[in-house]
Amino acid sequence: MDTPKNEQHQAQRLQGRSIEDILAELKASDGAKHYSPSARKRLFNEFIRYATADPTRVRALLERSPEYDDTSPDGEVIKNYAALPLLLVLQWVEKCPDWRNEPIICSQIADWLRSLPALRNYKHRTRYLDGLRQVDPDLVPSTEQGAGVYGVDQHLYEWQQRLLPVLEDLHDRYDDQRGSIHGSAVENRRRKIISLYRDLVDERGFWHGTLSRALGGPEKLNTQEVPSQAIEYLGTWLPDDTRTSTPAYNPAGPQRPTRRRPETVKAFCIRRLSDLFGLSQQTVKNALKRHRAKIRKDQ
Repeated sequence: MDTPKNEQHQAQRLQGRSIEDILAELKASDGAKHYSPSARKRLFNEFIRYATADPTRVRALLERSPEYDDTSPDGEVIKNYAALPLLLVLQWVEKCPDWRNEPIICSQIADWLRSLPALRNYKHRTRYLDGLRQVDPDLVPSTEQGAGVYGVDQHLYEWQQRLLPVLEDLHDRYDDQRGSIHGSAVENRRRKIISLYRDLVDERGFWHGTLSRALGGPEKLNTQEVPSQAIEYLGTWLPDDTRTSTPAYNPAGPQRPTRRRPETVKAFCIRRLSDLFGLSQQTVKNALKRHRAKIRKDQ
């Protein structure tokens, strides 16, 4: 831990260049973007030495105007500071005994987190995510933890194991609804869901409890008047059998009837996990495959 005497000694070692000159060079060089690694590291170290020796002055130079201030849940004003190069912040974190007590570093991390949604389709987003992981993996929001992050593979696998049995049961019951086949495919699907709903409510099983929570209490469950919310809710947990795949029209070729390959329960489960976790279906498949391979290896 630096004492005032050590900080004074460190400040005395800063010869020739002021912090203003260093900040000006950082700005002019776009964060030492085209510097060699050794030159970039020297420049960053100069800044870090000043920030350690005279933090109050550095904070005053980087502090943004009051309209950028944040407010903590306790009502405390949180100052915001000008953006610094990501690599500089990571280098500073390595040298800082407790970066959480340095408001400039905390401000940079808060800016990275705020930038993630806006940068969803840009390559800079990956740099911020990697930076957050280097500082502390727990800083990465759960919605941004792709299936390559430790622990998510197992979490997705456990969810799949919980969902598959109840989805298989639900889909089997749905397929057993053989009512009238009149009207459009959409209307037929609605009738099948209504019939399924009545069976689920009468049996008072797993899906009875799930529907009760989704609709806001058991008193909302009524087999005589099926609420539209129940049809909509069950529809999200059932395969979409109204979709069709139409081949491209070719006047010279034979005209074949439109066909649709039925969606398996496992494929549907992956689709729902993809929706629930905000990941692509391929990412979910890869995560499940990796975890199954790990289980086989451990056995």
